[in-house]
Amino acid sequence: MKRIIIYCLILLITSSCKAQSTVIDLDSKDLIVFEFNYKVELAKFYTKVYNEDGTFKKEIESSENKEVYNKQKTIIITQEWQGYGSRYFDKKYLFIRNQDTMAISCNCGQEANFYFKDISFQKGHYELQFEQPKLTIKGSELADKNLNKLILKNAYIREGNSTVIKQAPFKKLDFYEISLNDNGVTLKQIN
Repeated sequence: MKRIIIYCLILLITSSCKAQSTVIDLDSKDLIVFEFNYKVELAKFYTKVYNEDGTFKKEIESSENKEVYNKQKTIIITQEWQGYGSRYFDKKYLFIRNQDTMAISCNCGQEANFYFKDISFQKGHYELQFEQPKLTIKGSELADKNLNKLILKNAYIREGNSTVIKQAPFKKLDFYEISLNDNGVTLKQIN
């Protein structure tokens, strides 16, 4: 009887630890973290799919940016890599708060993870301008410590002078930190 109780406790503890982790697949994707002054949501776009006879079948999400985490004031998006051309550099994000929208455009490029912080939600369309920093910070340095529960599959991790693809915890990822409080960083409204 004692063995059964111990076995049940071990099973309960290990299953609850696994339930706390979220696995995100980063195969050909960047991880973009936004930290706002309010809780916001990423706008989702849908495409209608029809049967061969023209009748409606279903709606599928067609956004190239997917929200994978949204707690408190932190939102994480995976962004699929694009081929060369304007979509390689020009990125657009659309956020919603209380039926108001804020669109942010930036020339971010890809194959890099970004951490945008100190963003004040404002209704309208804005262009985020910055120079890419030379140094990166680790995921463990981000403000929201709940992010350390995320596990990233197919993540690009620096090990010495090389980069390897493997499964890793969020805290090992490198991010370019862009703060709206830094000199040279502007959020300009576009009409």
